[in-house]
Amino acid sequence: MPSLIVVTSHADAKHHTLRGRTVELGRGEGCDVQVVHDSVSRKHCRIQFHKAANAYSVEDLGSSNGTLVNGAPADGQVPLRDGDEIAIGQARVRYTDEDFETGEDAFEHAIIEKWFGEDDRNTVVG
Repeated sequence: MPSLIVVTSHADAKHHTLRGRTVELGRGEGCDVQVVHDSVSRKHCRIQFHKAANAYSVEDLGSSNGTLVNGAPADGQVPLRDGDEIAIGQARVRYTDEDFETGEDAFEHAIIEKWFGEDDRNTVVG
């Protein structure tokens, strides 16, 4: 089942199972996936589920710092594939086709897949 791995610091890696739903990411308390960091807008981006295609896309919601997918600006709805990196402010989010028991399991998977380097435990938004 697709999920997101959200890394905001060396001590904070979380995963969120998407379960065939659309979610909003941002700093605001009303967001489905809250990413608390000053570089993240209150409502930063949306991960949209497309039922007919059984697929997801991401779109920026007019955030101050923009949304990047694999380093490129997210203009409109950008389709997501397993392993795609979504940058919202200084936080990193990975879209994956897998689900995990814990945030630590998700982060370890990300390290093994080389999504984040070993040094990122200490350098991702700190």
